[in-house]
Amino acid sequence: MLLPAYADIRLVFSLSADGSIENIILYFFIGLSLGYPLAGMSADILGRETTIAAGLILFVLGSVIAANATNFDTLLYGRLIQGFGAAGPRVASLALIRDRFSGAAMAKIMSLLFAIFILIPIGAPFIGAFILALADWSYIFYFNALIAVFCLIWLGIKSCCEPPASGVSKQNFAQFCATSKRLFSNYAFLLLCIISGLIFAGFFLYLSFVPELLTGFYAVSNLPLYLAACGFSMGLAAIFNKWLVSVFRLQSIVIVSCILLVLIAAIAHFVDFSRLIYFVVFLNLVLFFIGIMFSNINTLVLTPVEQGRGWASAIWGLVSNAVGALSVYVASLFYTGTSGDIFDSIGCFMLLALLLLGVNQGLSLSAKAKAQ
Repeated sequence: MLLPAYADIRLVFSLSADGSIENIILYFFIGLSLGYPLAGMSADILGRETTIAAGLILFVLGSVIAANATNFDTLLYGRLIQGFGAAGPRVASLALIRDRFSGAAMAKIMSLLFAIFILIPIGAPFIGAFILALADWSYIFYFNALIAVFCLIWLGIKSCCEPPASGVSKQNFAQFCATSKRLFSNYAFLLLCIISGLIFAGFFLYLSFVPELLTGFYAVSNLPLYLAACGFSMGLAAIFNKWLVSVFRLQSIVIVSCILLVLIAAIAHFVDFSRLIYFVVFLNLVLFFIGIMFSNINTLVLTPVEQGRGWASAIWGLVSNAVGALSVYVASLFYTGTSGDIFDSIGCFMLLALLLLGVNQGLSLSAKAKAQ
């Protein structure tokens, strides 16, 4: 949503043409990562709705600070608070989903959420441009605050009308510590968190490098439209996945998708991407399978967790974000500004994910053998 406002923000705060404007995104993700542990503890000890409400209030506070910033540093602090607040709804909502669903049913819900997750970055630049046509950049942050207030009101109404999920109780500190020990000693859980991060890295590459490629290498004029064309398949994947999980095992879907991604990346290595249509087709193929994997791997991470689901969601978010960010950073060191680099990096991520999936399968078989 802020992408169309970059030029105005740079002008207002007299920023140079270097990458300092990108800190607007960086500070949000730093705040998000810092908020995960606290949100996880809060979701299990204080409750899901309390954590979501507190996070939304913090998000509103950060939005107001950013909207009224008189210098760029204050705007960044506002974004940091926004990210910190967003961790609450992110972690607690995942725990709420796991409280009510598991297995294929949970995967269907995650597919729906992922479709929304994709539509937001595709549609947000259009919304941002519309707001800028009516007012200045600060109203984008006021719009963020308005959405958060609406969610807060909706949460209050739903909390009054719906009973809590059965079998879910708040934990005391001793129970929380026991849950933490159990999660951190569960190698299969941690492996799946890392695999989730590698999958997230593929999507993060799309967000980080594709806009630059489209405007620079391919010299397109209508960036939001082309971003929507490139990310269209992820929405289709979320819809298609609802059928897949009804027919096949989640583990099988993830493994086959990972193998196909490695093969697509290998073929892409030999394709001439000087024509935009080839790039769009291959990127849609890659994002389609990333979309399928993302919904299902998240379900695999949380389905076995019976206690401490909020803390498990926080660990998953923290580890996957860290792995994703580190993977993209490593990829950026080898990035030369060409389309092929993106597919090569995604191929490497998926090859590593495939190896870790094999290790995870081995651990599962070993655990079953010991149980017998």
